[in-house]
Amino acid sequence: MTDTVAPIDIVGQGKLLLANVVEELLGQGLDVPERQGLVPGFLIAWDDEQLVVNFGSMGSGQPGRPVSQGQSPYLQLNTLEFEVTLLRLISTSENNGAPPAVDTMLDEFTKLATDAQALWAAMVAIHRRYKQVRAGMDLTFGPLVAVGPQGLLAGCRCPISWTAAKGLR
Repeated sequence: MTDTVAPIDIVGQGKLLLANVVEELLGQGLDVPERQGLVPGFLIAWDDEQLVVNFGSMGSGQPGRPVSQGQSPYLQLNTLEFEVTLLRLISTSENNGAPPAVDTMLDEFTKLATDAQALWAAMVAIHRRYKQVRAGMDLTFGPLVAVGPQGLLAGCRCPISWTAAKGLR
C-alpha cells in the first residue's frame, strides 16, 4: 500500500482568501474596487482598479520553514502561498507634461496608505480569527509592499502563506 499526500484545493483556498479579504476590508468601511477575483500567474495585469488574489507557490514544510522531501514525516505539512494585490487609479502628467500638483499627490498618497493599512488589518484579522486555517495551523503574511506606479495604477501587495493540509490519505 502506498501513501499519497492528500490533494490540496488551490482554487477553493484562493476563493476563501479573496472572500475573507473582501469581508474584512468592507467591515473597515473601505471602498473596495468592483473588479475582484482570482487571477492566473504570479504577475498580474495592470489594466484597472482591482482587488485580486493570485497563486504564488506550494511547498513542503511549514510557512517560512521548508523541509527536504527526503524527510517523509514532513510531507504531511504543505504550504500554499498567495498574494493579495489592491490597485487604484492615480494621476499622471498633465497634457503639457507637468507633473500632478503636490496636493493631488498627497491625496493619492493618503488613499494608498489607507488601503495599505486596511489590507494589513485584514490580514491580521484573518489570522487572529482563524478564517483561513484552523487553530494550531501555521499562517504567515507580509511584508506588505507598495507597488507601482505603472501606467495609471499604484497600490499595495501582501503575500500570505499557510499550512494547507496535514495528514496522508
